Amino acid sequence: MLGRRLVPRPLLGLLCRRQCAQPVAARSCPAQRQAWPAAASAPRVQHRLTRQQCTDAAAAAAAAEPSAHRSPYYRAEAGPQAPQPLDMDEPYPAEGEDGFYTASFYSFFEIPEAALPELRAAIQDEWSQDLAIVGRIYICEQGINAQLSVRGKKIRALRAWLEASGAFAGRIPRFNWAIEHRRAFKALHVRVRPLVAVGESLGLPTLGREPEYLAPAEWEQELRDAQARDPDTLLVDMRNTYEFRIGRFQGAVCPDADTFRDEMAMVRELCAGRAKTEPIYMYCTGGIRCSVAGALLKSEGYANVRTLQGGIIAYGRHVRERAQGAPSMFRGKNFTFDKRLGEEVTGEVLAKCDQCGGPCDTFTNCANQSCNLLFIQCPACALKHHATCGNAVCVERAHMSHEERIKNRMGPVWNYHMRIRPEKVFGKDGIARPEALSGADACSASAVGEAAQQASDASA
Repeated sequence: MLGRRLVPRPLLGLLCRRQCAQPVAARSCPAQRQAWPAAASAPRVQHRLTRQQCTDAAAAAAAAEPSAHRSPYYRAEAGPQAPQPLDMDEPYPAEGEDGFYTASFYSFFEIPEAALPELRAAIQDEWSQDLAIVGRIYICEQGINAQLSVRGKKIRALRAWLEASGAFAGRIPRFNWAIEHRRAFKALHVRVRPLVAVGESLGLPTLGREPEYLAPAEWEQELRDAQARDPDTLLVDMRNTYEFRIGRFQGAVCPDADTFRDEMAMVRELCAGRAKTEPIYMYCTGGIRCSVAGALLKSEGYANVRTLQGGIIAYGRHVRERAQGAPSMFRGKNFTFDKRLGEEVTGEVLAKCDQCGGPCDTFTNCANQSCNLLFIQCPACALKHHATCGNAVCVERAHMSHEERIKNRMGPVWNYHMRIRPEKVFGKDGIARPEALSGADACSASAVGEAAQQASDASA
């Protein structure tokens, strides 16, 4: 039986070193043979295509498909697909100072449930070892959602891996390059879980009811015209409220929700009083939440759902690449779910420090990992409170060694909802006080409250 390696390590190195002048070879792993039985007849080599053949095959496939059914993210076709050209992600942007690029991509297509464990193991093993990738990858029966950082010399090898895989060949769109580049993750984590936490059953037929995707320049022009004609044009920010704090499009409304599931219920309420043919504009970080939300709305009869292709990430690149001085409809920062916690689109600061109230748009997490409160903190408050939320226990634990923290283990302070709601836990003095919360709001916040009181008593 073959191992689970999808692309042999020597091949990856060869592709990288010779700029893909050599043919792309692939062999199927047990998961792939189970997922795509038709490909199992060739025990070791599934296909062998030169770079030019890859390009020709992709062009032929695009020409054969009616434009009305083209989609950058949805692939309804079952079975192995013709690989795409290995240079499709070029031109590459300028790499970060540490040599890393940050990018994301997602795609909706069928992956048999039985193939997921083997596929997850292959990605975890080969992407981390062969390609030195770090990031967060979700796979499920409906496709893949990936955010990652990779060194420049490994980008083409990553595309080669994808196009040589029976699971992903021909199905992964161009990488959505970040606005700012550096290593954004500590390690690689690959999980089998829903691509977006919708809270309801969501199959490929529903996801196939896609919204209309607008490229950044097209989005900008159409949105300007729509808002000029009708100031009440519905523009929905499909992100969480804390993301909205530091950056947003002019005229956008962001439902006061902590999860995508809750937000969808509120979006349905926003749309309820409108005609089913009235345009609904929506945007998010990289596009996947709008793809899902737009598909749900279209499946419920809303015929004119329009989204920003590539999300704020793509729009931010558009703003930076065009002539200087051109106005941006997005103001502030784009929040990111990685170590960066944000990337600048414009220099405007829309938010305030949660501790002192001064202008600031820099998110951080409390240095006490058991607290991990997500809040905005200016440099002065970070120095004053030792990069914590200011609670005495958190300050104390921030100064502990790793061994001391292990010896004095502490459970999580907040549940998810409170961890992202600093306005509910900070006092006027800029100190987070879990003991002030009601029982419904706190997870084990009383532990910090009691410990803080003990520390106060000891110092008295």
